[in-house]
Amino acid sequence: MRQLSRLEVYFLAKELENLLKNARISNFYFNEELNLALIKLHSTFGTRRLIYQGGLRAHLTSFMYPFSSPSTSVINVRKIIKGAFIREITQENFDRILKIEIEKGNEKFSIFLELMSGGALVVTDKEGKIIFTTEKKKMKDRSLAVGIKYSLPPSKFQSPFYFDINSLNEKEENLSKFLSATLGLGNLAQAAMNYLRIEDKKLKELSEEEILSMKRLPMFIDQITPMPTVYIKANTVVDFSLIPLNYIQTDQTITFSSISEALDKYFTPSGEIYIESKKISKSREEERVRRLLEMSREAREKANLIMSNLQAFEIVLAQRKDYPPIKVNKINYDKRLLEVKINNFTIELDYSISAAKNASKLFELSKELEEKAKAIKPKKVEKKETRIKLKEEKEKVWYKKFRYAFTSTNKMILLGKDAITNEILLKKYAVEDDLVVFHSDFPGSPFAVVWPKQELKEEEMEEVASLVASYTSKAWESGFSALDVFCVERHQLSKKAPSGTFLSKGSFVVSGEKKFFKSCPLKILISFNEKGEPNTYSFMSESKLSNYFVIVPGNVENKTIARKILDIASKKFNLPEDTINEITSKLPDRKSELAYYHID
Repeated sequence: MRQLSRLEVYFLAKELENLLKNARISNFYFNEELNLALIKLHSTFGTRRLIYQGGLRAHLTSFMYPFSSPSTSVINVRKIIKGAFIREITQENFDRILKIEIEKGNEKFSIFLELMSGGALVVTDKEGKIIFTTEKKKMKDRSLAVGIKYSLPPSKFQSPFYFDINSLNEKEENLSKFLSATLGLGNLAQAAMNYLRIEDKKLKELSEEEILSMKRLPMFIDQITPMPTVYIKANTVVDFSLIPLNYIQTDQTITFSSISEALDKYFTPSGEIYIESKKISKSREEERVRRLLEMSREAREKANLIMSNLQAFEIVLAQRKDYPPIKVNKINYDKRLLEVKINNFTIELDYSISAAKNASKLFELSKELEEKAKAIKPKKVEKKETRIKLKEEKEKVWYKKFRYAFTSTNKMILLGKDAITNEILLKKYAVEDDLVVFHSDFPGSPFAVVWPKQELKEEEMEEVASLVASYTSKAWESGFSALDVFCVERHQLSKKAPSGTFLSKGSFVVSGEKKFFKSCPLKILISFNEKGEPNTYSFMSESKLSNYFVIVPGNVENKTIARKILDIASKKFNLPEDTINEITSKLPDRKSELAYYHID
């Protein structure tokens, strides 16, 4: 399994920001043996699980991973971040690092997910000091340990948004490698060269015109609309990409609606994970070694906390009173001991000696415990590969209470089914003032929004307008071929009716200027995904789909249309009989016509 490219992390950060902003952290887990961490979240749209595998991946998952009893350090960080709200998710310096900024009351913390080799999950306080890390080590350029200031790993790479274009003709490196590795485009390097219309060659061989063309790289990235794709060859998942790529040799491709779904498939293709474990039967000696090393690590972390807050500890020892960020729990005057709390660590101090000497005693204790653990005669370790079958928890799909469809660029559109769901859509979900909302003045028109909130190109807006027209029941029933649709921003919609009038459920007053889309066609596409599930697409999606059924207004009962689609599709897909109900639910109004269809 390969690592994510820096461009993939760039788009993953955008996706997670859209899906998880303002979600609440409900729990945190860490499996040291598998080097897996999981952040459980609760959002408006249900429970989400963000999986992290050290230095390799981070994404939302539908699988349940094994986590044993938490260690002391996990319990401590869990107390700190549990109940915190995610405020922002960003990529750090166009590197393989995600930064999640969280807030709990008046306190702010950051979670860093490092996705490069040797990377770690690191939690820091508002001052940037580490309060938890999945890796504790000292490296040439930085160290990872509780109590010290977190520093980002140094990056030798450039960003495709900012790079030295004037030095390109001095480099021996090939253009494909420069785009893929140095600028972090990964397997989209060839797509970028096609966009720039430059053939692969050494950078020093680029013409002046080609070098100037490299300035268009940010435009190439801006025009990318992710259609995450997984590639399968000989029944094995071999790669994934942000968009479908025809130059990757494969037997089968599967396109997903989100990057997380694609990564879930790529890293757990059969719902299993494989690890090379060092497992032997548990013994008293093993358990003793584990406890001693845990105690050694905790003593060392406490010592580091004292040294990184030395002045504050000196004041607390002298005055035997609280001093931020240290809180005094209790004092034992007989033994001259002071119990304090900092960062969810409880530390017992001798107030007759200095803070530095207290730290020194803890460092010595840590060393003694570690030596005791090493002195215990180890048993022979058997290396073996372990296969763990994961349980997949089907997500409760909240958006299925609405109509939902997709544009040709795979963006999901939510539409009200009726007056009640129109009301719910705009009052509970589509609440941001600048969110673009589509509607028609024709009776029976749904309200519609793109979900999650994102920018739409003009042609994508036309696709949404067509979906609104198609699901305007009175227009479809009357056999219209086209309908005018408009869009406004959410803040232009109000439930305040003019004086002396009444607004029924699902109705809103529109104020301000409307953007109109004239003569939007009443036409939808039904297409089946790799699981045989029917989905609705806009009329402009034909060239992007391997199978589709074109539906227009007509006089045939929808049940009859659905039966015909099921019979035809069943020749390629193994579809159960109850699929007919799903197909029927996708069709507008009560009567339609199957204009034509295509199946590869």
